[in-house]
This record gives sequence, C-alpha cells and structure tokens, in this order.
Amino acid sequence: MYKIIDNFLPKETQDELEKIVSSYQYSMSVGTVYEEYRKNLPFIKTLSNSDFNVIQLESKSVDGGSCVFPEEDEIYFRQIWNVFVKANIEDVVCNLSTSNDIVLMRMKSNVLPNHKKGLFGHIHHTPHIDCVESDGFANISCIYYVNDSDGPTVLYNEYSADNPKKLTVFKKIPPKKGRLLAFHSNRYHTSSSPRRSQYRNIINMVFMPKQY
Repeated sequence: MYKIIDNFLPKETQDELEKIVSSYQYSMSVGTVYEEYRKNLPFIKTLSNSDFNVIQLESKSVDGGSCVFPEEDEIYFRQIWNVFVKANIEDVVCNLSTSNDIVLMRMKSNVLPNHKKGLFGHIHHTPHIDCVESDGFANISCIYYVNDSDGPTVLYNEYSADNPKKLTVFKKIPPKKGRLLAFHSNRYHTSSSPRRSQYRNIINMVFMPKQY
C-alpha cells in the first residue's frame, strides 16, 4: 500500500518550508549508511559499489519512538513538524496504518547532491526498509519532496517479511516540490542521486502506533 499526494502543502507553505530547510546546517556523511543491508542480504552484493561514493548531507535524526527533538535542533525540527501537523499529516498516516492512534518516531531531512557518475541512468542507493512492523501494527514512512529535481524514489514489491533473495521494482516516484509519498515502513525502497538537478532535498518521517 502507498499513497502519493501532490501539493500536500499550499504553494506559499511549500516555499516557506523550502526556505527553512535550505537554511539548515547539514552534517556530511559518505554513503555507507546502509552497509548493514549489504552485509546481511545476499542480493545486495550484486549491486554496484557506486553508492559508497555518494555524498549525502543529512540532518540529525529525531528517533526513539517519541516526539522529543534534539535540543540543538529543536527550533528547526519544531518549525518543520508544525507545518505538517497543520496539514493534518496524521490523517494520511492513519488511513494507511492499521492504527488510528499514531506517533512520530523519526524525522530527518537530507540533501543528495548532483552525481556526475550517473551518465546512463540514476545511481540507485542500497535498498532498505525503515523499520519492521510493531507487534502486527503497520509503521508508516512519509517522504516529502522539498524541491523539484530528478532522482526518483524506487518502491519495490518486496517487504521485510518476505526475506527476498532479489528485489523487483514496483514503482519509481519522481521528486516534485510539494509531493508527499506515504508507504509501509517495512517495504523495501531506495533513493537515487540527481543527474540533472543541482540537488535533491527531502524530509523523511516515520510513524508508529502509539499503543506499541
């Protein structure tokens, strides 16, 4: 299950949010973020090593099953979260989840810069899941696209419970400013670096049932 909502935020709010996110001081990390999946899943070994050369600029995450924001980043994350609360993002999440009472588990924003090596197609990063189900309740991941760019998000047909030996592409979702993508967090997916755009900027949120 998944849902795509274009213009999830009013145009004026889209511009305001882009300005907030663009002003944040990101920390830089080289793309070994999903190395654990490469080690643990046999089919990952068949992928190119190119994703290890991708530079990802990533903010600090909000994590741990609650809405407690890191003190040094609280103003930044609070501004973003208030925008989505006002847009009733919880309604979207509850419609996809098996729970009517959800809580924000994690929020992060990251920037993928243009990757010149993708001469014959986008460089897809290592497929991964955001988290497994919480005692049978579906956790929901949301990706909000801050800017217009290339570098699609790839959803696969397989879920963590399938223990897949290979992945098959279900759908590629192009980044579009103001677009919200929501899907079950235990579904395999991946990002890809832009080839034509200067950068790809997203906000990622993961929700879990409150009763968990």
